[in-house]
Amino acid sequence: MIKIPILFPETKEDDKQLPSYKMQILLYLIYKKKYEAADIFAASITKSKTFPHTAMFAAMIEKGYMICKPIITTSKDIAITKKASDLLKSAEKTKIAQTKIEINVEISEWIEEYREIFTAKPGKKGLKGECIRKMTVFFEEHPEFADKDLVMKAAKLYITNLKGEYTYMRQADYFIKKKDTENDRITSDLWVFCEMIISANIPHQGSPNVIHSNSSGRQILE
Repeated sequence: MIKIPILFPETKEDDKQLPSYKMQILLYLIYKKKYEAADIFAASITKSKTFPHTAMFAAMIEKGYMICKPIITTSKDIAITKKASDLLKSAEKTKIAQTKIEINVEISEWIEEYREIFTAKPGKKGLKGECIRKMTVFFEEHPEFADKDLVMKAAKLYITNLKGEYTYMRQADYFIKKKDTENDRITSDLWVFCEMIISANIPHQGSPNVIHSNSSGRQILE
């Protein structure tokens, strides 16, 4: 898990000068050149599917923490100043605050590998942003399953047990969580398959297993 350093204001003057914690997160991601994660986080601040407007960063530009191009379409259009760099280095030496974005950053680095598992049928990879968002929530709600290898194993197990019948195959983001609009019920196939693997004490790594029914009708993993 990636830890993001945050400096919290201790005086009224600090409160005026320090960037907000969200801006500190964004600055840090750009500072570490994690541009994809920075883009996702910046969009999440305004709940937008595109990078926020330049006006959003006016205060940071005015305070001398960043320099932006006239039109920003990606975090690569933002340059971190020496003032911002010194601030982040100071934060690294003092307080480390773990925030929601840590999970987003970590997940964003391997989510494409997860989505590729669902390419057995065209159009089932799901939106990348939705996969990251839902996986982040899943990890928060089910910390016992917050493990990349377990998630990959569960997804591969699901695909393997379709046995080539992909007509009703779940989309990658819906596999994590899906809300049935008719009965307002939320289901998670990912939770089901993670639970199967944990209950059967199957190693998280290695080839996917196959679900069989034993003589009593109970589903087992082999």
